[in-house]
Amino acid sequence: MAIETIAIVNHTHVDFGYTDYTLRTERENVEYIDQAVEYILRSEGYPEGAQFAWTQEQLYPLRSWWRQAGDEQKERFFTALETGRLEITGTPLNVTAYMDREEWETAMHWIDDGLWERLGVTGIMQTDVNGIHTGGLELAYDRGIRRLWMGPNSYYGAAPMPAPAAFRWRIAPGKELFVWLNPGYNNGYYIFNSNWRVGPVPERSDLRYRQPEAGDIWRSDENSIMEAHRLCLESLERIEGNASAEESGGNGATKICVSGGYKYSTLPVSVTNQWRIDNDPPFYPIVDFVRRWNELGLKPRIILCTAGQAMEMVRREAEGTLPVFSGQWVDWWANGGAASPVEKAFSREAKRVLRAARSEQFGEITAEQKREVREILEDLCLYDEHSFGSWQSAADPYSFRSRSEEAEKNIFVYRALDGARGFWRSVPVLRYRM
Repeated sequence: MAIETIAIVNHTHVDFGYTDYTLRTERENVEYIDQAVEYILRSEGYPEGAQFAWTQEQLYPLRSWWRQAGDEQKERFFTALETGRLEITGTPLNVTAYMDREEWETAMHWIDDGLWERLGVTGIMQTDVNGIHTGGLELAYDRGIRRLWMGPNSYYGAAPMPAPAAFRWRIAPGKELFVWLNPGYNNGYYIFNSNWRVGPVPERSDLRYRQPEAGDIWRSDENSIMEAHRLCLESLERIEGNASAEESGGNGATKICVSGGYKYSTLPVSVTNQWRIDNDPPFYPIVDFVRRWNELGLKPRIILCTAGQAMEMVRREAEGTLPVFSGQWVDWWANGGAASPVEKAFSREAKRVLRAARSEQFGEITAEQKREVREILEDLCLYDEHSFGSWQSAADPYSFRSRSEEAEKNIFVYRALDGARGFWRSVPVLRYRM
């Protein structure tokens, strides 16, 4: 067996509106930051590798948390950050291919420079989406980003090459990113566990369903650990071998697929909670599972770590032998745009009007106008985020959830277009003599 270490990367997949009403989803993702910090600090006494680790997938909840957090919360946050077991990634949202250059520039400055530097941001995590824009990544590179973790949704799309895989992506002359291509964004759970979440995607308020607790998933008693080990070895055989499409199918609705032929000694995997898989809180009992597994001396060993740490382990091993690719990575899963053509046209108009109004021929804009432009561009970024849709939107388009999430999504583009038109009226207008 080539794989000696499985590096488990814990995160919440941020998917606004998919599981709960958008505003509630936002509040939940903000709350999870304090929970992750608590778990990191609580597990200090655990053996190295079994201590809780967390990767904050997106900056949008982090900025909201930062603006409302008190001094004590922030102090605990930075204490957790200093342990090396908390990583903050660099995009505010999981983005679609619709974002233009100005939106990417806005996204890459979602938080101020001082906080960005203090957080030590060097990586991006893009999950659920099957591609990412090369031009945007070039701006990210200029901001200090050197790593990209991709976890495509293999239910409606596919990666452009066999996964899992590591490679270098030459996004521009002299600019390369180390890329980890993960088969899905919660594949780590199914390597060790059978499917726990059965049925629809429940809202938090749905009392017919509950989130998993200790003993439901990641059981740490010896019998459960040995069963997990059996499942793990079966999974690794497919990952390392020549898995056919029939052999590599996933669990339940996730359709996690692997392609075989994996050759590195470290295997990074992605883990989300199993209540809804998306927008779920951290699951602390996983630390007991990892500790007990390693106490039993089972192979491969498993560790909890951040996305950056897991990727660095592979990079060090594979440096000099990594394939190098270039070109566009098209997001052909972004099918939601076709469902709202009028709003998509409004968003493009807003971008055109704003770009014209900021033409150099009108001169320098004021500080107040810059703030106005920033608000418009943030609204456009939020409209071009990958979701803001209910899980049953296609099946039940006239339900409260479907219609309300569409309203929450569309309000961003309505505000942006009106803001762009208003901004256009606020700049000097050239008059030509006939």
